[in-house]
Order: sequence, then structure tokens, then C-alpha cells
Amino acid sequence: MIGLALTPVPARSAAWWPAGSVFAADFANGRYMKDGVHIPQSAAFTLTRASEKLAQTRSGEWKLFPPDVPAITDLGLFCEPEETFYPVNALFEGALPGVVGSGGALPTNWTVLVSSGLSIEVVHTGLHGDAPYIRLRLFGTTTGTDFQIALNAYTQAAAAGETWTAALSLRHVAGETAGLTAYVRVVEETNGTFLAASSIDLPAGTDFARGIASRELANTSTSNIRSRLRLTYPSTGVFIDHTLDLLAPVLVASETTDTLVLTGPYHPAIRQQDTVVAQFPELPQDVLLAFTDGSASVEGPVTGPLTLPQHSNSLRLVSTTPDVP
Repeated sequence: MIGLALTPVPARSAAWWPAGSVFAADFANGRYMKDGVHIPQSAAFTLTRASEKLAQTRSGEWKLFPPDVPAITDLGLFCEPEETFYPVNALFEGALPGVVGSGGALPTNWTVLVSSGLSIEVVHTGLHGDAPYIRLRLFGTTTGTDFQIALNAYTQAAAAGETWTAALSLRHVAGETAGLTAYVRVVEETNGTFLAASSIDLPAGTDFARGIASRELANTSTSNIRSRLRLTYPSTGVFIDHTLDLLAPVLVASETTDTLVLTGPYHPAIRQQDTVVAQFPELPQDVLLAFTDGSASVEGPVTGPLTLPQHSNSLRLVSTTPDVP
């Protein structure tokens, strides 16, 4: 008698795409489907972009994507319009280790506007993922409660009615943070003199936290715009010694910023637009666009390949279902 050993066959797992879909792209997880069959990324969509750019992961790490390489992280696909990034020296050119004024130097065009008696030391520069950071130490006895650094020269022209956004990532490395509050600020000035500002606070944690401050300029006398880091202390006469890292400062003439290109101290840099063409099947279909922030939109019907809309938020999932009259 011949004995037969039967090996159980695993049940097929449920499809990851929405029911009824004829196309789906799960960018964050690298999964793509057309007509019920898994396909490679290259068969799902094409992308062109004439510049590199940096995009964040969920953990806050920045990854560099060369030209014509899709900027996909665990947050999804970043498909964005063109954006000009104005110089805030995110490359930290000109920085020298040491106490500023005693051999050390801040990055070119960074200026301490209010010191409250504190000295500042450039400890070093390094990389967090693919983005450079700078480590600064502030120490001394406070003569005031405010410390501010401008991250760009006061020659960046701006005018009433425009909207500008400043962004910055910060983490605390060492020292007491009780009573300390950090802010990123976008500041209206007239020939370098303060007029008004919008600020967003940066949590005092050991992981990088990103603050994004936007402002619609309202003063008719505004002539220039500045990005600033502001630190406030609870009282005067207190000895301070703390160390922090700064990463990926940004200044743009728009309402928000997501991915970025790094600037030096003098010249703008352009993040070129993404052109993404999804290879949808050749039949009338409705398109679902699901974004990482939980929002979604439906378009259609469309037939065949479609150039996806550019958006300020990362795209988590695209799927299509046949359009039924």
C-alpha cells in the first residue's frame, strides 16, 4: 500500500487593494496591481523631475532622491509642483567649530540678533539620514529671557500680501530644558527692523521635531523677510548650558512645504515639479486618490494613462474601479 503525505496549501490572503479595483498603487508599501495581477513599479507609473529633493520618513529622517527617481518613503509618494527655496544656508557653509567670536563661526549669513548674555559654540556638523545638521551649545548666565538667531540675510525681498513659510527641525541633545521654549519664526521686517512675526513652537525632545510657521504679510512697509530661531528662558540671572541640533531650515514664498532642496547662504534653489503618469487600463474608470493625512478625492471617469495631480501632501494609495453608467 502506498502512503500519501498531504501538505496543507496556505489559503490565499485577502487582496490588499480596494474591492473591484482594476488598478492600484500602494506607494508606501511598494505594491502595485493591474487587472488583478501584481506588477512592478515600472509598469505602474512613470516619473520625471529635473532636480533632486529630500523627503521625510515617518520617523523624521530625510532621504535624498536624485532627479527622475520617485520620492517614495513610508509616507507614500511625494508628487509636488515646482517650488523655489530661498537661501537660509541649510548646508551650513562657513560654520567653524568653536565659540563664536573666539575662533568659532556660525554658518554664513546666520546672525545672533538677541543673545541675553549667552555665548554660542558651534560643536560640529553631521548628517541625519541624508540631510546635514549643525550642533550648537548655548551657555552663560542670562541677562534677558530671549535668544534669537536669524537664518538669512535681511536682503530677501518681500511685500505685503505675500505668504511666506519658514520651517526648521530641532532636537535637544544635552542640558536642562525646563522652562525653555523654542520657536521657528517667519518675520516681516523693514530694512532689517522687526515689524511682525508668526511663530510655531518646537517640542523640547531628544528626537527631531519640525516646526512650520506661515504668515501672510500685512504691513505695507514690509521690505524683507527673515527666518529666525527663537529660544525663551523663564528668568534672568540663571546659568544656562544646553546643546541642540538644527536640521533642514527652509524659507519659501508659499503656504506650506513638505519635501525640500537644500540652500546655501546666497542663492535660491528650485525643486522642480514631479510629473507622474499612472498606467491605468484602457477602459473608463473612476480614480480614488488617498493621501497620508487621511484626506481623499475621486476623479473621473478617465480612460487609460493619467497624469496624477500635484499635491502638497504625500499620496498613499491610488486605485481605479470601472465606471458603471
